[in-house]
Amino acid sequence: MDSGHGFQLFGVLIGDTTDIPPPERVLVVSFWNRLIDSTAKTSGERILFLFNGKIWPHTPRFTYTLGDTVRWRVIDGSYGEHPMHLHGFYFRVDSRGSADVDSIYTPDQRRWVVTENLQAFGNFTLTWVPTRAGNWLLHCHKPAHTSYMLRYTLDNVDPPPGPQHVRHDVPHAIDGMSGLVVGVTVLPRAQSATPTMPDAAQRVRVFVQERAGFYGKREGLGFVTVDGNTEPARDSIRVPGAPIVLTRGVPAQVTVVNRTSNPTAVHWHGIELESFFDGVAGWSGAGTRTAPMIAPNDSFVARFTPPRAGTFIYHTHADDIRQVARGLYAPLIVLEPGERWDPQTDHVLMIGGAYEKEKYVVALNGSTSPRPLELRAGVRHRFRVINMTVDEDADLSWFTSALASDSTLVSWRAIAKDGANLPDRMATARSASLHIAPGETYDFEITPRAGDSRIVVSSASNSTMAVSARD
Repeated sequence: MDSGHGFQLFGVLIGDTTDIPPPERVLVVSFWNRLIDSTAKTSGERILFLFNGKIWPHTPRFTYTLGDTVRWRVIDGSYGEHPMHLHGFYFRVDSRGSADVDSIYTPDQRRWVVTENLQAFGNFTLTWVPTRAGNWLLHCHKPAHTSYMLRYTLDNVDPPPGPQHVRHDVPHAIDGMSGLVVGVTVLPRAQSATPTMPDAAQRVRVFVQERAGFYGKREGLGFVTVDGNTEPARDSIRVPGAPIVLTRGVPAQVTVVNRTSNPTAVHWHGIELESFFDGVAGWSGAGTRTAPMIAPNDSFVARFTPPRAGTFIYHTHADDIRQVARGLYAPLIVLEPGERWDPQTDHVLMIGGAYEKEKYVVALNGSTSPRPLELRAGVRHRFRVINMTVDEDADLSWFTSALASDSTLVSWRAIAKDGANLPDRMATARSASLHIAPGETYDFEITPRAGDSRIVVSSASNSTMAVSARD
């Protein structure tokens, strides 16, 4: 195997624990450095990511029927990490493995997630049961691994790659994605009734905004919410976008208004909803009824009833590298009935990106030098940690002292992953150190003591720090 040009000449050996292994499908990640020849429009070298030796839209397509039990084994034959995200459903992680050892989970060790980080040369098995018909995706949640720029050739792309390539009249899933993507179609059973959408008791309007020169030569993008019928100034943006706060079990209607110069789409990450509203233009839905791209000065209405409380994300699903990097991502918080969100004790730590001196760097809550957090000592606080970078695994650590020389970690209690509450045996106190990949969310609780401490987020690009001043 030539690691300089990617791994292709390798195979997978699977040893099962039963004489009659359950039916499953195997997905193997590999990569290939494609050297561009002198006749191509784009010169240089590109890394291509593949599932089972193929690039989307030529990767495997799976078709199931409502109620089927689906079992996949995902294996990484590359050097990198790949957070695998399933649209519309939770899946159960049944085992995890590394290059050296596999761990098959007992029933009380299994976890429910919507995104599972696949370690370099690692693997995991997952099980899920589709309960809603339509088209869905499984894909790596690093936009850099699913961009249309990962096609085998860009010679025939017309217009050439760039913001102008995204059009409202073409299917984003086919035209705007490539790399590590798998398509899933769930068919209804003969007796299945067409789902009805209840009247929305929660109504939110979200404006997709744009400001020229926000990042030097680059524009900034952001989600802005408003109260009532007011509208924000056209160039007002917020990075990360404004949080949407909903209540579990209450039907919601979110109207997305696109006031940018390019088409977009919005995915409700981690939300269990009908396929048409999932946010992948030209794919979400079924048959000839698929969701459209949201053209400039147009809008789209998403309807869903969140079935569980937790920490979720809403983010762009169009021209993902550019639009995510410019700021189109935000927290979506679902509360239990009767709860109210209190930002004084309920905090979002959103790991995303920013541009400094024309370089993409990792930021915390939109800044590489975020303002200090002020926490009340002796009071329980909730921290919702989210990673929405385009290609950056990150490590977050919370130290007991504001001094860089002090490496003692505080303790916090894990309470949820991807919006799903952890069982009691996993909801334990642990050192405040977290490795988090794009598309993952984690929730922790902590009761801070008086004094200053520091939160550090580090990645391959850079580190950023927020000092917590506590009284």
